Amino acid sequence: MIERVAAREFLQSLKGAQRAVLAQLMAGRTWREAGDALGCSSANVAYHMRRIRRRYAEWEAPPV
Repeated sequence: MIERVAAREFLQSLKGAQRAVLAQLMAGRTWREAGDALGCSSANVAYHMRRIRRRYAEWEAPPV
């Protein structure tokens, strides 16, 4: 239960394009397939994934 709430909170903190990329990848698509579905390149998907990972590291870090 707590994990679902945390996951939902993190997803809501992402920008729309980031959520769309993550949804495609979580559905089992490759970066290329995700890019095709979203009308962008796999390089764009890689860019968004870097941003998502960075955001997750910030979100997960304990407050200072």
